[in-house]
Amino acid sequence: MTLRRVNTVRDSSSKSASMARLGRCAAALLFAGFAGSCTTSEILRVEDPDVARPEAITGPEGLPSLLAGAIGNFGVTYDGGNDFNQVTLSGQLSDEFINTETFPTRIEVDQRRQQVTNGSLSGVYYALQQARTAADVAAEGYAKYSATAVGFAEALNLSALTHIILAENYCGSVPLSKQTSPGVFEFGPALTTRELLDRAIQKADSALAIMGASGANATNARVARIVKARALVDLNDPVAAATAINGTAGVPTTFQYNYIHTEVTTRQNNGTWNLIQNSGRFGVADVEGLNGLPFRSEGDTATPAAARDPRVANVRRPTNSGRGFDGATNMWWQLKYPVRSAPITIADGVEARLIEAEAALRTGNYATATTGTLAILNALRADAAVAALRGYTRAMPALVAAATQVDQENQLFKERAYWLFLTSHRLGDLRRLSRPANAAPPAIAGYGRGIETVYPTGNYHKGGTYGIDVNSPVPQAEENNPNFVRNSCNVAAP
Repeated sequence: MTLRRVNTVRDSSSKSASMARLGRCAAALLFAGFAGSCTTSEILRVEDPDVARPEAITGPEGLPSLLAGAIGNFGVTYDGGNDFNQVTLSGQLSDEFINTETFPTRIEVDQRRQQVTNGSLSGVYYALQQARTAADVAAEGYAKYSATAVGFAEALNLSALTHIILAENYCGSVPLSKQTSPGVFEFGPALTTRELLDRAIQKADSALAIMGASGANATNARVARIVKARALVDLNDPVAAATAINGTAGVPTTFQYNYIHTEVTTRQNNGTWNLIQNSGRFGVADVEGLNGLPFRSEGDTATPAAARDPRVANVRRPTNSGRGFDGATNMWWQLKYPVRSAPITIADGVEARLIEAEAALRTGNYATATTGTLAILNALRADAAVAALRGYTRAMPALVAAATQVDQENQLFKERAYWLFLTSHRLGDLRRLSRPANAAPPAIAGYGRGIETVYPTGNYHKGGTYGIDVNSPVPQAEENNPNFVRNSCNVAAP
């Protein structure tokens, strides 16, 4: 399935009327010798704005427009824009990207030293909150006018995804406010990571209840299963997450839910391509800060094909002497999104299988044939249909069994990192790895790794050292919300 995209919601009837009037006036001027058939002011006057008025999208006829707007806003915050998006934010703060430019607002993210006044961070945070609000408004409209429609489930899924991204990429205190009427706002509570994820699960369950799991409704049911399972994994319950997936009957391995970018406008472009290939801002990292994975070296197209990993394909920048925007840092382009219109996968069957692999590992079932973690991971690597969907020309060799529990965890998380490369999953995974293993609710437990053994650390490549941030802060502007307490937003706590 593909997500559609939209620039603005347009009122086609008013546009047609305006164009017709312009045509009549132009004809009169041409053939009547400027005989006063219409005036210049008439030509320039527009009776109705070329954007739908609020009343045009408040009834049942406006539901498709509300959903289209929600989809468009989600695409912008997830993988669009000219500054940060959620994919590049996750990539910079984790180990997927290194900074190759000069802008301090983005350098401080890569260096794990973010400021609450950071304009780049504010923009991407606002975009995510706008996407959440648009999805919620669409869902409210469907609940009122068309409570069994496919669009209702899709709006709920989009809202659930925004909640998950807020939980994975931001500190454990995120306010959710809303506009109750034009110009009137209701300050919402600052939700913890657990509360955000619980809300995402509730929305996914609602989508499942609407859609069922068969026929034309199967697509949104599958998305809801993946969304719910992702939230449960973030809550340190991969076994329940695997149950939510319901095997290949619930989510086939070849299932994909994609957002389709286009070259029509900047809003519709793939923003990750724009920030890398078009602007030279971020390059593929290689063992960043001692702890990072070898994304660049294992995916470098200069390496013989048989030895490189197509999931993290990259190439040395062919322009600017191979350096980034700063003219100094050697830069490798990501090739997952090689063109301006490249689509991005939001949720798919590969993620479903990875969740099942993690559940098997947590239950001590690493080596069992077909159902063990290793078998699931190797089945993905050998799946020709998955390779074809992702544009790979060959399947990948099987993994060798890992001997120890730590090595098995490392193997699983590396496979997740490579399959889910540049899809705003990596930061959430680093946080899961570094949460205390013995944390009790309402805290969320994890794998018990030390933060400085998981995140990039030590000397920073542009000078100085890495900081202590493990998530992104809520912008300073939210301090106007009386329900938000700055001290509750701890960017150093996973």
